Amino acid sequence: MLNNIPKDTDAPFSRTSTKKGLRVTFQQMRDKTAKKLNNPRLKQIHFHTFRHWKATTEYYKLRDGTIIRHILGHKSAVMTDRYIHIVETLYHNEDGEWTSKAIKTKEEAMNLINEGFTKMDEIDGYHIYRKRK
Repeated sequence: MLNNIPKDTDAPFSRTSTKKGLRVTFQQMRDKTAKKLNNPRLKQIHFHTFRHWKATTEYYKLRDGTIIRHILGHKSAVMTDRYIHIVETLYHNEDGEWTSKAIKTKEEAMNLINEGFTKMDEIDGYHIYRKRK
């Protein structure tokens, strides 16, 4: 739903400087977009929605609750478990769609790590990396 919103500018909230002004501008833009696209569900999006979306998508990619807990600043893993539960509910039937690569050099390894790949194994001198599609 978020990806379908038209992107007119790189800094949609640059006109405001206060917290209240930012919220009001966001609400006005959200409501205008909901009306323009004839999709009232867009009015359900709030700033906190983006936090949930980021945590859920990061957990889906990494499958590491500790990293998500750190990103969100949670002191307890109980709060982070909410995001983990959402991902497991949404993707429980998925058989695991992965992109895998085999490499030999340190430079290739650094590039893959920067792209979000995780090292899985080493076979016959090749280092095997993978990441979710």
